[in-house]
Amino acid sequence: MDERLDLQLFTLFQKLGLLLTNQNDYGTTIGYAIVASLADYTTTSGSEQERRFEQVKKIYEGLGAVVDRITNGEESYSVFCDLRVKARQDTDTSTATKAQDNDSQSDLYEIIVEDLARHRGSYEDILRRHGLRLIEIVTERGVQKGRRNIFEHDYKAIEEVFTDSRT
Repeated sequence: MDERLDLQLFTLFQKLGLLLTNQNDYGTTIGYAIVASLADYTTTSGSEQERRFEQVKKIYEGLGAVVDRITNGEESYSVFCDLRVKARQDTDTSTATKAQDNDSQSDLYEIIVEDLARHRGSYEDILRRHGLRLIEIVTERGVQKGRRNIFEHDYKAIEEVFTDSRT
């Protein structure tokens, strides 16, 4: 496969899907990986489009790290637990306030924190449903071409899943 097409949600999800056989674990891991990836994102410059691309790249890095850890022999449950701890630490009430007050914080992270605060129930269940919905959207869409197109579609898919009240 072309190296330029290798880094996008579709291909990262395919790789992770081969490593995680349980569909619920797959969705939950993706949900937590996205939150954990964006938790420490900050920027002070760039246009809105550049910030969006940076956020998507940060998610690619996080998902790629999950794939690498499992591929290199680490137990998937151990990786999942690490993601859960990082995500839970960063999505408490004080983080929600920080995300709203911090202009350098990730726009996607703010959307996710607001979504988690809006829903009742466990974070794990919410992130599992969002992860599974994101897998469905990205899989139906298929491989994207063109770096800008890839970033835009991946950003919009994540944004859609976390702002859609049905999931």
